[in-house]
Amino acid sequence: MIERVFADAKEKHGMRWITVRGIKNKSMQAMLTYSAMELKEIRLGNLLEQDSNELMGVKGA
Repeated sequence: MIERVFADAKEKHGMRWITVRGIKNKSMQAMLTYSAMELKEIRLGNLLEQDSNELMGVKGA
């Protein structure tokens, strides 16, 4: 599973090449990239949960 995360970072989020200089900047770029990926995953999970609740007829979820 972890390989998929790194592959997505490389292919979809520009982590194939580091575009900044310095260890602090590289670390910040990586943290921001993985934070954005995590937020997207959380949002997708919420959308899927909402869709399944609508299909099941659950209100107020």
